[in-house]
Amino acid sequence: MFFNLLSNRENILAEMAIHVPFCVHSDIKEALFITHHPDDLVQQAAKHSVKPKISHEINEHKFFDIIVVDELINKELLKKVFTALKDDGIVIARSMDGRIKDDLTLFDSHFRIVMPYHHLNFVFASNFYHPTADLVLQKSDLLDDLYYYNTEIHTAEFALPTKMREYLKNQLKN
Repeated sequence: MFFNLLSNRENILAEMAIHVPFCVHSDIKEALFITHHPDDLVQQAAKHSVKPKISHEINEHKFFDIIVVDELINKELLKKVFTALKDDGIVIARSMDGRIKDDLTLFDSHFRIVMPYHHLNFVFASNFYHPTADLVLQKSDLLDDLYYYNTEIHTAEFALPTKMREYLKNQLKN
C-alpha cells in the first residue's frame, strides 16, 4: 500500500484534531466544533461515540468538555471559547507556523497547559489535562480504521526540534 500524505491531508488533519483531545479527556459528554467543514471531524468523533454540536455561535457557559476550532482563532473568539469550556476542558485550535508564536501567546493568558502539535498546525490548551501525560491508552490503542493517528504518533506529535523549542520557550506551557 502506498502511503500518500498529500491526498489524505484533510483526513489526517481531522484525525489529529479529534483523536488527540478525545484520547486525553477521560469523560467526554459535550463537544463543540467551530468549523465550516464538519464532515471529517464528525466522522472521527463518531469513533468515540460523541455527537458534537456544530456552530459558530457560542452561548453556553462552562458547558463543553472539548471545543475544536477548525479555523484560525482570534482574541474575541478565544474569550467566547474559554467561557463555554468546562474547567477541565480541552481546546484544540488550528494554527500555522507563521503565527504559532502569536497563537500560543493568545492562549497563554487563559490556560495552564498550551502546546503546539502536528507540525505546528494545532494548539492544544487545557487547565487540567496534559496531552501526553494524560493520554488514555485504553482509548488510543483501541481505535480502528484510521489512516494516520495511533498512540505513538500521538506522543511524537508534541516533540519539537531544539531550535523551535528555543524560539517558543516563553510561550510553551507544559
